Amino acid sequence: MTLPRWGYLGDEELGKKFDDHGPRTSAHFKPRSTTSSWKMPRRRRVLLTLIGICIVYILFKAVPPSELTPATKPFDAPLNNNDPPGPGEPGQRAENGGSVSSEPPPKAPPATDEIPTNDSYEYNGPIKFPFLTQSLHSNQALHYSWYNNAVLFAAANLQALSYLLPLAYARPDHASTSTDARMESSVITGLSRIANTFRPKVVITHSHDIDETFHWTAAKATAGRIGVPHISLPARGGDFIWLSKLDSHSLGAWDKVDVQILVQAPPASSGSLTRLLRSLQRADYFGDTLGLTIELPHNVDPPLLEYLKSFHWPPRSVHNHFTLRRRIQHGNITSEEATLRTVDSLYPKNPAYSHVLILSPQTELAPSYYHYLKYAILQHKYSRSAKESLHRLLGISLELPSSTPTIDSEPFTPPTRSGSPVAIQGTDKHIPVFLWQAPNSNAALYFGDKWIEFQSFLSSRLSSARRAGLKMHTNPVSKKFPSWMEYMLELTRCRGYYLLYPSFPAVKSSHAVLSTIHNELYRLPEEHTLISQSPELISENPQNSNSQQHIADPNRSSSSGSSSSLDIPQEVELGSVELPLAESSTISSLLQQFPAGLPDELSPKHVLPYSQKYPTSPDLVERTQAYLKEFREKVGGCGAQVQQQVAVEDLKADDLFCSEVEEGVAL
Repeated sequence: MTLPRWGYLGDEELGKKFDDHGPRTSAHFKPRSTTSSWKMPRRRRVLLTLIGICIVYILFKAVPPSELTPATKPFDAPLNNNDPPGPGEPGQRAENGGSVSSEPPPKAPPATDEIPTNDSYEYNGPIKFPFLTQSLHSNQALHYSWYNNAVLFAAANLQALSYLLPLAYARPDHASTSTDARMESSVITGLSRIANTFRPKVVITHSHDIDETFHWTAAKATAGRIGVPHISLPARGGDFIWLSKLDSHSLGAWDKVDVQILVQAPPASSGSLTRLLRSLQRADYFGDTLGLTIELPHNVDPPLLEYLKSFHWPPRSVHNHFTLRRRIQHGNITSEEATLRTVDSLYPKNPAYSHVLILSPQTELAPSYYHYLKYAILQHKYSRSAKESLHRLLGISLELPSSTPTIDSEPFTPPTRSGSPVAIQGTDKHIPVFLWQAPNSNAALYFGDKWIEFQSFLSSRLSSARRAGLKMHTNPVSKKFPSWMEYMLELTRCRGYYLLYPSFPAVKSSHAVLSTIHNELYRLPEEHTLISQSPELISENPQNSNSQQHIADPNRSSSSGSSSSLDIPQEVELGSVELPLAESSTISSLLQQFPAGLPDELSPKHVLPYSQKYPTSPDLVERTQAYLKEFREKVGGCGAQVQQQVAVEDLKADDLFCSEVEEGVAL
C-alpha cells in the first residue's frame, strides 16, 4: 500500500526524493499563459447580457429625461436656469460658503382633502399621482403601441368632465389646496405619462372659458411638445357630437385646415351682398379663423362701401382683417378676363390643407353651415378610407340645386334610396349625400390641390385657344352662372372629378338646410350682361337672356361702346327654389335625425352626370375616357395619332394639351 505524500513532509530523510526527476525548462518563474487559462464565457451569459443592455436602452428611450429627475422642487421656480439667481433666491451662496434660500419650505398639506372655503391654494410640495398608475395599468389590456389611433380627452373641471370621456385618473395629491403653478406642472407631468402609455394622435379639451385655465394652458403646451393637434372646444361637448364620428386621421388635420372665402360683388347692387355678409357673421366658427376676400366691380354701390366701413371680420374677434379688391377697368369685361380675375384671386398656400369656398351674393348661409362643412372636410378628405377611394373628389357643395347648371336649366330632383340606390351613399341612418359631376358657383368649397390644378388647366386652355385661333367652344353652362364654370366643367369631365352634394334638404322632415339661394336682387354676371337690349326689355322677356345672339361676344374688346350702357346690371329670373334655413348654430338636429352621421365610405362607381339629357355612359370611367379623347384632339391640340397615355403630374394639367397645336373643331 502506497502511503500518501503528506505523511512524510515533516521528515526530510523519510520523505521521497524527486531529485531523479528532470530539471525544469527554466529556473525562473513564468506565469501560465493567459490564453490557455481563460475560458470562453458561455453563450447563455452572453445572451442574457445583451438582453439586459436592450432593456436598459428601451427604458431610457421611452421615459423622457424630465421624468427621471425627482420632483422635489417647488413648481413655481423660474424656468430659465441660465439667469443668475437674484437676492434671496435658491442657489445664492452666503459669505461662509453655505447655501442661503429665502423661499420657505412648502407648507404641510392639510389633513383633509376637502375644498377649502377661504381659497387658500398655497400648497406647493412634491407632486404625486396616487391613482394614475393604477388606472393606466387597468387599460393595458387595450394593447396600446407606439403607433395607434388613440384620442386623448383631458378635463379638470367636473362640468367639463361630464361632456368628455377620461381614460385615466391623473388627479395629483392635495389638488384642492395646491397653487396654480403646481397644478399646471402636475397636468404637464400627468399628460406626459399618459401620452407615453397611449401615444394619442389628438388631445381634446374645453376652452379656458369652461375648464380651468391652468389645465388648458398645460394641455396645449403638452400637445405641442408631443407633436399632436390640440382641439379646444369652446362650447358644450354635445354641440360637437360629430367629433365622435371622425377617426384619428381626420382629427389629426383639425388645426391644419385653412378655409379662404371668395365673394364677388355684383355691380351697382348692395342688398344681396350685405345679406350674405351678415349670414357669415352669424355663423359659429368655434375658434377657427377663416380668410375673406371680396371682389368689387368698378361701379360699386355707395351703400355697400358704407357698410364695409363698419364690417368686422372675423366675427367675435379683437382683430379685423379681410381683403377688398376693386377692379380698375371701366366697362364690361370679357369671359376670359372675368375667369382670370376670379381664379387668380386666391392661391392656396398649402395645397393639402388650404381650400377655397366660393359664395355667390345670392346665397344666405345657416349659422351651422361651418359645423357641417368642417365635418365633411375632415371625413371625406383626411380620413383613412377617403385617401384611397375619394382621390377624385373636387370639393363639397353646401347647396342642393333645384335645376342643373345647363343652358336649358332642366329641373333637377335629387336621388333617393328607393329611386336610385346606387347614387345615395350610406344607409337610412346616414346623412344622405350623393356625388354629382357638376360644378357649383353659389356655395361650394373646392379643395386646394384641385384649385391649383384648375389654375394650371386654365393657363394652358387659354393659351391653346389663342395659338390655334380656335373660338371659345360653347359648353352647355347657363349664362346665369359666371364664366369660370365652363372651364371648371371641362376639367371635371376630363379628370372624372365630382362634388359631394347634400340631399337631406329635400327630406320633408328635415330642418337642416345649410344654404338657400334668393331670387330677388339677382343680376347677371358682368361678362354676360346684354348690350343690345334695354333693362326694360329684358325684364319683360327674361328667357331671351340665354339666347346666343343677345350674349356679348367673349372675345370682343371691352373698350368699344358706351360705358354707361355696359355698366347697367341686367335683372333676370334665377329660378331657384328658396328654402327656410336651419336656425340652430350646430348640426345636432341633423345628427338626431341621422345618428350614423356622414357615410364612412363613398362609392365613386356611380356618379351622376352633369346633365341627364345628353346621352352618356352611366359609368364614370367610360364617359371620362370618351370625353378626354375628344377634348385632347379638338381642344388640346393633340391629333388622332397623338393619343398615347401621358404621365399626369400632381397639381398640373399639362397632359391634357400638346405642344404642337393642330387645328380642330371646338367641342
